[in-house]
Amino acid sequence: ADSNQDGANQIMGVYEDSRNNLWICTGDGNLQFDRSTGEFKRFDVMLTDNSVKRYVNWGGKTTEDNNGDLYNISQSFGLLKFDYKTELFVQVNLDDNFNEKIRNSRYFEMIVDANNNLWIASIGGLYKIELNNNRGYDLTPFKKKSQVTTFWDNSVSGIIIDKNQNLWVGTGKNGLYLYDSAKNNFEH
Repeated sequence: ADSNQDGANQIMGVYEDSRNNLWICTGDGNLQFDRSTGEFKRFDVMLTDNSVKRYVNWGGKTTEDNNGDLYNISQSFGLLKFDYKTELFVQVNLDDNFNEKIRNSRYFEMIVDANNNLWIASIGGLYKIELNNNRGYDLTPFKKKSQVTTFWDNSVSGIIIDKNQNLWVGTGKNGLYLYDSAKNNFEH
């Protein structure tokens, strides 16, 4: 990206949405790449109090839900939904102030399941957000350490949904887990 910010050339993710837009998650925000001009476009963030801030922080991951809505997660703002009409990222107002729980983290992966639940793998654990009602849950499948000694102690480093809609959860130090959605439990 053409920027003097320290994190501008640190890429955390690349995502192509269903409208063929290319999104680049950087240390200097989540930018849209214009293939025709070769330039990056930055968008502002509308917070839940209707104030507007510049998106110039770590842009974690980007994905779309089952309705084609684009979501991004950032360290400063938490969960954001992109409004294509106003060309703004809009902070999602999550119940019980769940955005505070997911902020200030690093994100490894973000996916949406068949029930329109957003799953987030991060250094803080595994989070599930029900996009239909804006409720968030910490579903880390292992007991978190209160005294963290390494980056990987409480990390969930990868998630994937298989063809049977089971969620596989890879961790930094705690092994592999399978989430059985029918039983609503994890198997180590």
